[in-house]
Amino acid sequence: MKALLANQESRVKFSLARALVTTLAATVTVGWCVGVNAQGMKMSSDSPQPVANPTPAANPVAEAPKISGKAFIRHYTRTLDEDKAGTRAAVNNESALDRVYLVFDWKPWANGKVKAVLEGGDLRDPGGKYFDVATKAFFLEVGNLPLGASLQVGQLDLPWVGYVDGMWGYRVQGTNFVDRSGYMTSTDIGLGLKGSLAELGEWQFNLVNGEGWKAPEAGFHKDFHGRLTLRPLAPMGMKEFFVSGAGALGTYDPGVVSTPSAQFDKNRYIAQVGYHSKGNLLVAFDYLLSASDPASKMAGKYPSLNDASLKDKLANGSGFSAYTVLNLGLFGTLEALKPLDLIGRYDSIDPDTSLANNGMNRLIAGLGINWNKWVTTLLAYEAVNYELEFAAKGNTDPAKGKPAEQKVMLTSEVRY
Repeated sequence: MKALLANQESRVKFSLARALVTTLAATVTVGWCVGVNAQGMKMSSDSPQPVANPTPAANPVAEAPKISGKAFIRHYTRTLDEDKAGTRAAVNNESALDRVYLVFDWKPWANGKVKAVLEGGDLRDPGGKYFDVATKAFFLEVGNLPLGASLQVGQLDLPWVGYVDGMWGYRVQGTNFVDRSGYMTSTDIGLGLKGSLAELGEWQFNLVNGEGWKAPEAGFHKDFHGRLTLRPLAPMGMKEFFVSGAGALGTYDPGVVSTPSAQFDKNRYIAQVGYHSKGNLLVAFDYLLSASDPASKMAGKYPSLNDASLKDKLANGSGFSAYTVLNLGLFGTLEALKPLDLIGRYDSIDPDTSLANNGMNRLIAGLGINWNKWVTTLLAYEAVNYELEFAAKGNTDPAKGKPAEQKVMLTSEVRY
């Protein structure tokens, strides 16, 4: 047990140290953009050397550090799955603390921001069954650049996953479509630029390692991520309607995939359209036009990609997600209805369009209760069906199919 605790402690310290070193080193890069001396120094007109200001004035726009966070508590999970013979049996009945986030925000000067996010939980896939802590984000942001842009350096939020989670509002149920499908993650280490188009939309671009926040850099190449969200009808008073385009372009380095002769592309293209009246109604449709990876990289998540015909070839995936959140307060003046949300989501993914019957479909439906600004509880049902099932398709090869899955969950998001 002592060895295990020591190992966890060393991993946490290494993760924090890595993020801290990255951010401190990046300060040199962004210092040119700041254009101010955060140490209360001033430049003498007679000398290029800095001269200490004997009575530095207080910075009226600086803010004290703020601490916040949230936790995902799973009160109850009832999982009903089909075994290989097609018999439905209860295989899981669990309560758990899925995630705990601790967020530090600090605005040390007018256009500067430092943010750190620690995430605790069973973070590994398929999971180590013990509570782990990792640095989810740690970055320095400098704003008020030309065109209203902000520069970020460190371990930072990527353009897509956090944006969708923020709209959906029920991350406590699970990750969103592209994240859960294994094609994108939420944060990574690198550089970022983002900005607002006022009422017309927003944009964000990142140049990052490409391995995601759970793994160190594995090679020479970097990944480029971007998103552009537009609200074209905002000038006519319809700011709720939006369209988005997003992508991630990268390359796996030789040796990361199974054989040296394999293809290495790692590209994703996404289109989105929707309507979002915050607190009232969300209706959105995300279309994953294309996601290319070496088949061997995705075979662990999609067993059908173990097919010998795909050796050293790219698997080109495609799919979509349609989701909605409806606040029942829209249907009347009853005060009791205002805290209630109906949620629904349908995902469909085909991990390789060149193979038949290897897709997967997911249905999520639930009722959310917003008790106050601090606590939201969700009762949700989730069903997952695989086109190449054991029972429905008569398949007996566990390497090429999975049985259907169903579960009911009672969870709460607690914000503090």
